[in-house]
Amino acid sequence: MTAELVGALDNLQMWLLLLNTTLVEQAKRDIRWMAAWDQLTQAMELLHGQMASMQAASAGLMLVWPQWVMEDKEVGEFVDQESILS
Repeated sequence: MTAELVGALDNLQMWLLLLNTTLVEQAKRDIRWMAAWDQLTQAMELLHGQMASMQAASAGLMLVWPQWVMEDKEVGEFVDQESILS
């Protein structure tokens, strides 16, 4: 019976070692996935910020552009494309 118990304990130890190795490998994969996800999230946040800045700049330009055109016409600085080409 002692030999059977030693065999069973050796078998249990082997299975626990295998389980531990599997869990360590899974944890390493999870950490790599979390790091990749974090980088992706940061890139998306950066792009979102850049898009918001571009939209704000575009909206601002749309608001002031007609004013600039009117001011240029008033002072005679407005140049149409036909005069540029000739």
